[in-house]
Amino acid sequence: MKFETAEELLNFLTDNIKTSYKERYFGKPEISSPSKTGKGTRTVKFKTAYRANLHDSMLELLMFKRIKHTRRLMPSVQSNLEVIEIETENEKVRILIKPKSGREWRQQSYWNQRLETLDNWRQIKGYPDTQIEFSILSKINRKIEELGNMKSVTLRIKSHSYKDIIGFVAGSSGAKADFVGINSKGESKIFISHKDGRGAKDFQQYSGLSSRSGGSIYDHPEVKSFREDIAKKETSDFYRQAYRSAFYREIEDKQLKQKAIFGKDYGSGRKNENNVNLFAQGDPVLIKTGPGKVNLDFKSKVVESTQLSQLERAGYNPILGARKGEAYRVVEYKSDKVTGVRAGIFSIEYIEGRNSEPI
Repeated sequence: MKFETAEELLNFLTDNIKTSYKERYFGKPEISSPSKTGKGTRTVKFKTAYRANLHDSMLELLMFKRIKHTRRLMPSVQSNLEVIEIETENEKVRILIKPKSGREWRQQSYWNQRLETLDNWRQIKGYPDTQIEFSILSKINRKIEELGNMKSVTLRIKSHSYKDIIGFVAGSSGAKADFVGINSKGESKIFISHKDGRGAKDFQQYSGLSSRSGGSIYDHPEVKSFREDIAKKETSDFYRQAYRSAFYREIEDKQLKQKAIFGKDYGSGRKNENNVNLFAQGDPVLIKTGPGKVNLDFKSKVVESTQLSQLERAGYNPILGARKGEAYRVVEYKSDKVTGVRAGIFSIEYIEGRNSEPI
């Protein structure tokens, strides 16, 4: 599919996004004026309170419609998310996804003074996508500074102690880690995947099943078998009852569960943003336990990457699931595909509440 003008591309995007994501962007997208020559780069700006979600939806739409596009990080233009660029017949169009007006919190800092004095601060500083994550980072950094008397601390989380920690930054867009603990040298030492809420049904999924989830998940035999069976279904199979329907299958391979929860690189060795140390849920609680020592806990749950069994009970057990989704969501396997369906690895309690059945 090819577009002649930036306006034609914008109409296509707004028509499709509005159909499936009614609340995903705010107001009317802005489009810059064309140059006098009719060539050059034009900018389209969407404003939303859900930047990562809209970015993900935009990419899925472009791939589903086989629209040629490029993606690249441009921190000076857009923080945390890749800039999407599409060539029309006459010009290049740069798609930006900006915070919804009124999100004044994004103009504030979540960091503390020690983080700000790091030599590599501008390189490691990122912005969380939600106000909840912003509030959590702000609280953690404020308490570390306060309880550590402006010095680095030994931070204990569950059974492990991390030395020389001065604060946390936001994880990279698309990575498993939402929060990254930083030491006084500006090095990343702690990686935490965080979910909001109080229980297993308060968050959507641990992981997706598309190629963007990583080969270790996408190409896993259990995932391929599940995608094969779901792709043979009709979209109508997910609309059979008054409330939306879903299908699920229990996961046999524990390592698949671990990769879904702790990152696609789980088991690869050194911890990183896709091989996290911890899964956490709820608000943070920080307590001083001694000189230069602080304990970090989360109100709902904290699970170390070696303790999968703690998530295999009480509704948190990861399972393969597929449910009614946005119009251009697709599950495919070889020549079969079903549209309007979202597949992922969910908590069993989340899927069980959606008129689900095993497959």
